[in-house]
Parts: sequence; C-alpha cells; structure tokens
Amino acid sequence: EDRTNWSSPLVMDPQNPTTLYFGTYRVWKTINNGSEWNIFSDDLTMGDDGSSYHTITTLAVSPHNSNHILAGTDDGRVHFKTGNLSGWQDISAGLPNRWITKVAFDPFHENRMYVTLSGFRWEDPLPHIFRSEDLGGSWMDISSNLPELPINCIVLDPQQEGHIYIGTDSGIFFTSNGGTSWQSYSLNLPNLPIMDLKIHQPTRKLIAGTYGASAYSLELGDYQQGDVNLDSEVNIQDIIIIIQAILGNIELTGEQTVLADMNGDELLNVLDVVLVVNVVLGE
Repeated sequence: EDRTNWSSPLVMDPQNPTTLYFGTYRVWKTINNGSEWNIFSDDLTMGDDGSSYHTITTLAVSPHNSNHILAGTDDGRVHFKTGNLSGWQDISAGLPNRWITKVAFDPFHENRMYVTLSGFRWEDPLPHIFRSEDLGGSWMDISSNLPELPINCIVLDPQQEGHIYIGTDSGIFFTSNGGTSWQSYSLNLPNLPIMDLKIHQPTRKLIAGTYGASAYSLELGDYQQGDVNLDSEVNIQDIIIIIQAILGNIELTGEQTVLADMNGDELLNVLDVVLVVNVVLGE
C-alpha cells in the first residue's frame, strides 16, 4: 500500500479533463476519468524511513504543455517531467529543505514556475516563495517584504500578468508586480491559516479554503488594497488621503479603512503609509 499525505494532491490536465494525476510517494496517472490508474513515476521523495512523512504534497500540470508536470514533497523535493518518454528531473537545487506546499506554472510564460514552502515543521517562520524562469534550472527568492509566516498555497491570475495571491498561516497576501512587493489582501477575513486558493475564472472570484473556519470568496473586481479613493489605481492621492485620516482631518468609510490598513493590524498609522508608497513605487 502506498504511503500518502493526509491531504494527497489530485490534479486535472487543463487541456484534457479525462487525464488526472494523483500523488502518494509516487505519481499515478489515469487517462480515462479514473477508471484505471497507472504508475507514472518512481519514488520522488527522500525514501521511506518508517515515519508518516516522505509523501507528495502538490502536483501541477502546465497550461501551456500537458507534458510538463511538477511534483513537490513534504521532504523538500521538487521534480519536473517534460514528456511521457522522459524521466523525472530533480530540480530542488537552490531551494530550502522545507515542506513543499505548492508548485505552480505561470499562465503567461511557459518556462516560468513557482514553489511555495512552509517551515512550520522545523519551527522556521521565514516566508519562502521562489520563482524559476528556466523550468527549474535556477531559482529566485521573491519573498520580498512578506511577514514571517509559513506559505501554504499560491494561485496566479490568468487574466492579469504578475498578479499573484498566496495563502499564509495568517491570511492572504497579494502582489501586482510578480513578487517585487507584497501587501495584505485579507480584507475582512479573520487572521487564520489559508490552506488553498483558487480563481474561478468565469465569475472572477478568488476562493479561499481555511483551516477550520470554512471557505470564503472575494470578487476580484473589488478594489485593490491601498486604493482608498476607489479609483482602481493606487497612487499619490491615496497616500494623501491616508495621511489626512491619520491626522484626523478626514474620516474614512468602513471600506476605505479596510483598504487603507495595508498590514492588516486594524490600526492606521505610518506603517500603512510606507506600504502604500512601496506599492506606488513598485517596490
């Protein structure tokens, strides 16, 4: 019997819905809606040591090429497969030895991929999110200004290039510049672990699954964090409004207050101004 993660990954080929992949300590594949499954890889983990670990935690199929498949494990391994006749390539070099929470392909660039990691098991609070521009040949840390929180999931907006949402142990964070800078996107969500994120493209809704507190949805047409004057842009005008609110010269509406509270600490102060300035400067 295969050893499996308590939340084993199951993914569908975005170009062929009859083809699915399932992860245990190896990858299984079906091409007939699950009527028959076949082994599609060897052991992609560090090997069985008698513990409940060493399992595949995440899988992804490229939206550009169905032969491109990613697999991540709870013992820090990431593997990439380029075709049915090719083997799996270990592309973990350059990544921290941490729990691989999600792997993902970029919807706009075929050779670009992402990996998120959690150091919770190792009492490591640092945020870990990496991007590769060459199908895993090298990795770049794009954690930037994220707070010290484990990252559990990632979803990329297929309509807006560079727009990335991640779920952490304390809410959702968002970047509009590919990870150069991040900001809180939890809005009125409670501060709790976000375990999965999906974008339902037909309705343009971001769906968030939490740990123990149900699921939530958010219209992606809603205003961006920092857009206090609700003009669909974050600019110098928003900075001026927030400063005026801090000084007590104006009173914000409830929606404006949520958008102005950039770090989600329910306080409006100079830290929020700095974060808005960073967004305006693209930092």
